[in-house]
Amino acid sequence: METIEEINTKAGVVRISKSHQGPVAADYLVESSGDDWEIRRWYFFDNFDQKDAKRFGVRLINNPEYRQKSLNKNVPWVLIQELYLKAEQTIVSTFEKYSLFNYSPSDLEEEIRAEWAEHKLMRMLKETYDSISFLLREFSVPPDLLEPYLETQYEAASGIAKMIDRESTVTKENVRPLDRLLECRSPSSREWIVEDDRLEILTITDAYNSEYQPVVALKSPPKKKEVIKDLSWKRTHRQWNPEREVWEIDLWSLESAIQSLTSWNHTIRVAEPVARLADIESPDLPKAVRPNWSIPTVQPNGYEEAPSATELLTLPGIGPNKARGLLKEGFGSIPEIAHSSVSQLAEAKGIGETFGEIARQGSLVAIGQYKPNSVQLARKTSLSLPEAQREIAGLAARGIPQSDSLPTLIGLYQTDLPELNSIFGRKLYSVYMEGYHSVEELADIKVSELEELEYIDREQAKEIVEEASRELT
Repeated sequence: METIEEINTKAGVVRISKSHQGPVAADYLVESSGDDWEIRRWYFFDNFDQKDAKRFGVRLINNPEYRQKSLNKNVPWVLIQELYLKAEQTIVSTFEKYSLFNYSPSDLEEEIRAEWAEHKLMRMLKETYDSISFLLREFSVPPDLLEPYLETQYEAASGIAKMIDRESTVTKENVRPLDRLLECRSPSSREWIVEDDRLEILTITDAYNSEYQPVVALKSPPKKKEVIKDLSWKRTHRQWNPEREVWEIDLWSLESAIQSLTSWNHTIRVAEPVARLADIESPDLPKAVRPNWSIPTVQPNGYEEAPSATELLTLPGIGPNKARGLLKEGFGSIPEIAHSSVSQLAEAKGIGETFGEIARQGSLVAIGQYKPNSVQLARKTSLSLPEAQREIAGLAARGIPQSDSLPTLIGLYQTDLPELNSIFGRKLYSVYMEGYHSVEELADIKVSELEELEYIDREQAKEIVEEASRELT
């Protein structure tokens, strides 16, 4: 451990150190201590600034009230540190269980695998830290509400570790969408696969807005450089991006590029989020582990330096069709949507005023300008945070903005209606909005009256009334 700076006062000592023996994601440590107390704070990833660290340590010495709150774990940084360290330990242990970082210096293949494992590990840890820090610091979310998200993140970590370990078997359902690819071997042969470390295959990794229009990033081994150059420039506008070290082709020409490359007997892979966004031909998507579906926000650019257009798919209510509409209108990232007006967004194909408002509200939540309504819903009802998020997102997909659905959902989940198994989601919301606020009221209604409500047909109305009647007997 290397001491960078030390401040000695009558009230206590502050020591700022650089260490590689602590948490995986932390290189810097601040230790503040007095006669009968000691506080240690790690700085994770790139969050360290020596001047800020010094001010923090001195504040602990000179401000007894803040020091006591830190000792009592009543300040955000302590809650974030404790929850993240627990998560890091679990995720790192999962990777170490499969000996993913062990290799002989003479084994190039195993060294490449270890580098791949390290990249995946650090990305997952950064995602986890960003989510914890963002929700606890910006919105004061209680740590226990994040447990379902962390459990899903641990599940994803296990899937990734098995994916990297050559002796393990992992299915497409056990990993995240980020870790799956559409493999196109010929013009007519396409299959969803789990990511591997084959670097010699052409791979579409991301989509984003360029200066003129949306493009996809194509990673290619040097020996296939000429293959890319054979693609029609007029159709694809292919060009080399030296900053990203990738080839770029127009997003809307991806299907054509795949057809050309596979007809020349080249296999090409497409990351799942890009395949969904580009609407290219593919088999049915298998289920996946989705940690971000358990939390009410994504932290844009939490890991990558440049914004990805695939982030649009994470906004509640915005599926591939609407995301494509926004992209074609020039809205290529969550921050761009957040800082646009509803009237501007409404001009995009398939959006309109309603989904313009939905997209903007979701983006403002993602960048920290709006408090997530699912957090408020979880606090005021018996719903967990993932359940509350699913309710908010499900209604957003059907054209109900978060700001409109929140008060109704709070009222709805304070009734006994959610106890019914025959009605849920948009239908349950519709019933409540029509003035039916108890199981008893549904038991007394005629089937013919209930089937007049939006989204409910006669068979469903009959099933709802019958279950409500049984509940009262």
